[in-house]
Formats: sequence, structure tokens, C-alpha cells
Amino acid sequence: MAKLDPLLNIVKCMFGLFLIPVVYAITHALVAELSGLSNTNLSYFYGGVICYLILHLFIFKPTKVYDKGKEISQEGSKAFSSFFEVAPHIFPIFSIIVFVIYFLTSLFYNNPNLLNYFLLLFSFSATLHLVLTAEEMRNVEDGKNAIINYLFSFSLIYLLNFFLIALLLSLVMKEFAFLDVAKDTFSIIKTFYSAVFGQLFG
Repeated sequence: MAKLDPLLNIVKCMFGLFLIPVVYAITHALVAELSGLSNTNLSYFYGGVICYLILHLFIFKPTKVYDKGKEISQEGSKAFSSFFEVAPHIFPIFSIIVFVIYFLTSLFYNNPNLLNYFLLLFSFSATLHLVLTAEEMRNVEDGKNAIINYLFSFSLIYLLNFFLIALLLSLVMKEFAFLDVAKDTFSIIKTFYSAVFGQLFG
């Protein structure tokens, strides 16, 4: 196995570099789709992101809350042993809980402000999950291959989280379409790599 480690690291490095434009693509596609929401909805969504970043950078890091979320994810994924270890990183559990509460509440309580509060809490919890996952993975990785492993692992987690976020938002807002996010993502990737391969082999 030791002989295969250098080859595995090369594959991880190449795949990690390949994923960088993909990370950009899905981020751009998600932001573009969000721009179709009303100014009020956008203010609450980005307000949640900003509120968490302020909390994280200047007040305290809610690592105990994050760890509790990981425990919930692990308990919920025990039936699927292959996902047991990675589930806490893939699934933003608090965002999913916020989504379920909002979805059920909206069935019985019709108030336009309810969506705004959902967007605030949803984006806050999603940002918490991504930032603390990135921080945890960066601290865990050690040695000469730390950057390669981090780039590869977190890029995958970032992509899966963004696709899940887009899917959940599309389920509660008519103005937001998951398929449009997916199409825009693949369109940007196709354009980028067509240009790259055109320069290399054209």
C-alpha cells in the first residue's frame, strides 16, 4: 500500500485541482439563482451568512453546537455504515432541521415573514456548518500531503453541501429552481474546460 501512496496523492491532487473550477461554478450558479429572489428575501438570506461570520470571527466559535450536530448526523446514519463517518460533514444537520420545521409550519401557518425567518436561520446554520467543517478538516490534516488531502476532501464536501442547499431552497420557493442551478453549474464547467482543452490541444 505504501508504494501506492505517491500515485494516490497525485490522483487526489489532480482531482482537487479539477474541482476548483467546479466549486466556483456551483457558487456562481447558486448566487445567480438567489438574485432572482426579492430584495427582502435576499437581505434575510445574506444577513444570516453575515451574522454567523461576525459571530465566528469576533465573538466566539460555536464548536459545541457543531459537535452536537455531528453527533445527531452520526446517529441518523448508523443504518448506512458506509456513510457513518462522512455524514456529519456532508449533511448540514441544523439547516435540514430548520427546513423541516419551516416546511411543516408553513402548512398550517401562512405568514410572509415566516419565509424570511427561515432564510435567515437556514443560511446562518449552513454557513456555520461549512465554516466549522473547513476549520476542522484543516486542523486534522497534517504532514506533507495535508494541502492535497484538504483540497480534495473539502472541495467534495463543499459541492455536496451546495447542491443540497440548492435542492432544499427549491422545495420551498417557487422563485428558486434547483435544475437551473445544476444547468448553470454544468454550463460554466463545460465552457471553462472547453477553453482549457482548446488551448492545450487546439
